Amino acid sequence: MILVRIDRIKGTVLLPGYKDYFVAESIGFGVGRKVSASSSDRNDLTIGESEEQELSIEKSVDAATVYLMHAAMKGRTDTGGPRTLSIDIHLVQSKRYEDASASGGLTAPYMKIRIENAIIQDWSIDASGDERPTESLKIWFNRAAMKYRATQDGKVYETHGPLGWDQQTNKDWKSDELLRRDE
Repeated sequence: MILVRIDRIKGTVLLPGYKDYFVAESIGFGVGRKVSASSSDRNDLTIGESEEQELSIEKSVDAATVYLMHAAMKGRTDTGGPRTLSIDIHLVQSKRYEDASASGGLTAPYMKIRIENAIIQDWSIDASGDERPTESLKIWFNRAAMKYRATQDGKVYETHGPLGWDQQTNKDWKSDELLRRDE
């Protein structure tokens, strides 16, 4: 399950610890970088800085849709500057009943992504026939970090990260949100 929380957006997830999150059907997240080869030497690569990064989110229309549309359309603060957002994405897996009883929950996040200094670049709703409408978001951002938790038995976890990058300062970035202890 993919759970997403965006500043000032009211989601309706009822799982403990996920107030104001909404469910996403899919996300797309990656890094793009220009690379060019010298025409005189095929082994000489020029690697440019990473470009504007984009996060895409696909979801079914729900209560959060109203707030997402408003945030996408407003896009600016009351003083005229861009309204930047913070976004948390948790990829969550179900636990076995016996493991859930011992640890106090039925779900566990195995990957967390934190994005900051983000703006909604594109928002749309698609509907046809009797199918539930879906909405799509494209979000640009400057800072991203992630953390992954691996387990073999559902009881003992090994954490990898958090590691991230700040495009504005061109330095490592470790989100305070991701540094918090995992449940």
